[in-house]
Amino acid sequence: MTPRIDTSERQSESIGPAGQGNTMTTAFAGHQYPAALALEIQGRLQAIFSEPFVLDDAADSHHTLARQALTDILGLWDGYIKQVANFIVFASKAPGRTADLMLVKPDLLTRIDRIDFDRQVEKIEMLCPDFTISDDTRNDIREISLARYALKAKSTSDALKSISASDLLRWHSVMLSVIGLSATAIAAKYRDVGPYFVE
Repeated sequence: MTPRIDTSERQSESIGPAGQGNTMTTAFAGHQYPAALALEIQGRLQAIFSEPFVLDDAADSHHTLARQALTDILGLWDGYIKQVANFIVFASKAPGRTADLMLVKPDLLTRIDRIDFDRQVEKIEMLCPDFTISDDTRNDIREISLARYALKAKSTSDALKSISASDLLRWHSVMLSVIGLSATAIAAKYRDVGPYFVE
């Protein structure tokens, strides 16, 4: 079944400090699949902080909710990056597109969810020059990568103990932004590629 999407300008609410809403607008034009995927993942990311207690308890002594929220955020990113990378492999095999596979090898793209978050972003930047992020966002990505290492190691180090509600909110916002920006660039680059069917 081909994903369907309204390609008109869409707005989604991202939680801001003190429970305030920050409006993030993402306009998609181009191939429907990256756009549809991004909107789905962004919606699920928004749901992570739909319960106020997640933020109220994010800095509790055991950091249980903070860990769970970070795990959920990273899990959604992993799902996004793997699926969008599979699409890029498909799209790069279209006539006139094979040069893309010289920039990033297909076998790396198919296992992109196994490499560091910052390296994942770099690979998409290599393939899609229109995908650009700020230095501040790049620094946040490095912070998220360090937190992920600590999670994988089930660490009790300061890297996890120091996670605060403001950290989670900032990283949550970064994920929403990076997904929106990358999907926009991918959709535009591969706008002429034929229908993509997900098995």
